[in-house]
Amino acid sequence: MTTFMTQQLVRDKRVEMLEADGCTVQQRRLSPAELVHQLRGKLMEEATEAALADDKDELAKELADVLEVVEALALAGEIGMDKVQEVKQARFDKLGGYGLGVFSETVTVKAGSESEAYHRQFPDKYKEVEE
Repeated sequence: MTTFMTQQLVRDKRVEMLEADGCTVQQRRLSPAELVHQLRGKLMEEATEAALADDKDELAKELADVLEVVEALALAGEIGMDKVQEVKQARFDKLGGYGLGVFSETVTVKAGSESEAYHRQFPDKYKEVEE
């Protein structure tokens, strides 16, 4: 028999499935804080897999996984999906969605504006263009 180090959050039925296949799984239950931490990592993992999906079926599967993690994270963070949907709608009403495919190439901001302050908060994301 071979043992593999896994060290990962798994879906609730995964251990049962592995044991039915003759595997032995060493497991433990996470504390609420550990669960939130692991779900945040799992969200990044699943989002990356969705971004790399090669076809519609794989994309649908990976987006379903992302949604599963989002729902679990909302529950573990004691937010609830109702609150997430409420905030999503408010942000949509204020900012719009992504359906039009608008891609911002550069933004020229007024000195001292809120927009300048916002962009300067994230120098690695928003590089200042040398003129």
